[in-house]
Amino acid sequence: MYAPERGLGLSARLCYALRGRMLTKVSRETLADQVARNLMAFIQSQALKPGSFLPPETQLAADLGVSRPIIREALKSLEGKGIIEVMSGKGSVIRPL
Repeated sequence: MYAPERGLGLSARLCYALRGRMLTKVSRETLADQVARNLMAFIQSQALKPGSFLPPETQLAADLGVSRPIIREALKSLEGKGIIEVMSGKGSVIRPL
């Protein structure tokens, strides 16, 4: 039996084993993406209805242990997906689906 991987170093054997297989690129999730996912879970777990307001940015930042710019980025992401509407000076309100 022919075994070309025999006698190769570990990294060479790994490359040989992976050749021909589809690999997907991995990426790290940003803090804002994690916060957005966490806020989505919060909205669902609290069964918030359209028109309900999310807690203020300062409270979210304190509760989640992140800065307000991270909260704002997460809120923008959710707003872009049509889940919430950020109203300047009033807060973030859940939009109808």
